[in-house]
Amino acid sequence: VSSKSLEAIRENLSLNKANVKTAAASTDFLDWNSLDDDLNEPDRHDLIIGSELIYGVERAALVLNVIDNQLSENGVAVLLCAAAQHRFGVAEFDELLMESSTFSHCKIELRATNKNLNWMWPNRDVAQAEEESADERNLEEGEIDGGKRLHDLINTFNFYVIKRVLKHE
Repeated sequence: VSSKSLEAIRENLSLNKANVKTAAASTDFLDWNSLDDDLNEPDRHDLIIGSELIYGVERAALVLNVIDNQLSENGVAVLLCAAAQHRFGVAEFDELLMESSTFSHCKIELRATNKNLNWMWPNRDVAQAEEESADERNLEEGEIDGGKRLHDLINTFNFYVIKRVLKHE
């Protein structure tokens, strides 16, 4: 994550602190390749929120490792990412979750229509975005790239709720 992105997240958190009265929230840089394996439970997080973290096969295991390392015993991770047909690594992430004895999860596939894509691009017209995208790929008007139009490429998402499986003694 860039320092500008982290600063924008901190600013957003600061602006919304009045609405988050019962919870402490923070942001920080985390190197996914060098996690502290000796993290104490009080240093772990009750809620992890992530969006578009998986965009390559190697990221699937990294994301799950970060959740394992950072999530408290009773915590919940909530992730949103493009569906497997749109992002490399999402199918592998699904497999890792299915095989995991550490986590239980719920996955919901969300499909946006042209009418409700506005939440992603509030100031963009979908037809205009398709046209710009076709222009960038040198496509003729009405031609379809690989059998899919732009809105078909970006409108299916996976919403995950992931919880640690409690171990009973």
